[in-house]
Amino acid sequence: MSMIPIITDAEQHDQRDGYDLSGIMTLAELIGYLVAVSRERSWDEVAVVERFVMEAKPHREWVEEAEPLLRALGYVAVADHLRKLRRGLKAKPPSRSQRK
Repeated sequence: MSMIPIITDAEQHDQRDGYDLSGIMTLAELIGYLVAVSRERSWDEVAVVERFVMEAKPHREWVEEAEPLLRALGYVAVADHLRKLRRGLKAKPPSRSQRK
């Protein structure tokens, strides 16, 4: 397992030029993309996804929706770790119609 490299803003910009993220619509798709890039670069995919979740802090419900899909796609280690991480995430606030 290799460590996640520290990337400066300039390096990060150059590396993203070749990637089209416009089709990513869900958290599961974004995490799948992170796993694919991690594998391509020989990074620890679980560590990359953990870092993303800890920084982005998605709602617990979004992670709960993504986890079984990622597991079905064979990202078992990532799905297992998401199950642990979601406990520390905040719940999605109720929609306005539910508050009344």
